[in-house]
Amino acid sequence: MNSKDVQQRSGGVTGLPWLTPLMVIAGAWAARTSVRDYPDWPLWLALAVLLAAMWGLIWRTVTGVHWASLLAAWRGWSHGTPLPALPYAQPGSDAAYVALRLGQLKSWLSSNVQPYYGEALLLCTLAAMVAAALSAVLGATAVLLSLASLALTQVAVLVCQGNGKPNTWLSGATLVGLPVLLGYVTFQSPVLPAWALSLSSVAIFADSHGQWSRGRDLGLAVAALACAALRWPASAFALAAIWAARFTLKPSGNESIWLTLAVFALATTAG
Repeated sequence: MNSKDVQQRSGGVTGLPWLTPLMVIAGAWAARTSVRDYPDWPLWLALAVLLAAMWGLIWRTVTGVHWASLLAAWRGWSHGTPLPALPYAQPGSDAAYVALRLGQLKSWLSSNVQPYYGEALLLCTLAAMVAAALSAVLGATAVLLSLASLALTQVAVLVCQGNGKPNTWLSGATLVGLPVLLGYVTFQSPVLPAWALSLSSVAIFADSHGQWSRGRDLGLAVAALACAALRWPASAFALAAIWAARFTLKPSGNESIWLTLAVFALATTAG
């Protein structure tokens, strides 16, 4: 297999490593009135941040593997010594065929997967184990959000057909939307402000990655209009002010910083 194909990683829409934990803090900030009920809130917040970091690690690892190239190589793979067959298995039997394919699978894994992705996939497995333990500690809602994160990661791989370029909306939901919800539900039941904050953050994320009309900031505009419809004037004004600043300054780059500013502004004023 071409090493360039195997080593290809996902790029623009995977998000910065610090973005996902920061979204957890934004969600917790939106539920700040309930945080006072938790004397040990720094510990719970740290656990939620660590859980979201595990989600991000799993996302970047799984969507970063160029599965299309790997599976294409496997379909045409014919190398490898058959594993020892079951006793009394006849040549040409199903048991002999299974032994042959298992030997080829072992050869394919050692040649095309382990040298390039072995350490990353091992780290991903450990991250999944840590995420499972943290979810159990944080409660049933965290477990459901973790399952949703894993499901979205797999759906993203299927949608992009394993080309290492996951869908932006699925990226936003996994790296931004779910972490915002996690931060909120760690301290309070998910009510309307939590869902509005989560969905708005996904829309702004997609906007910042060119899935809306870049330059017109439709994600920010839609989020501001939604806040106006929900009769949250402070939120609508804050997002409108950020939209006006971007429209006037026409900044290039640093999209994650603008996203963070908008989400924290919404978290501060929602409701």
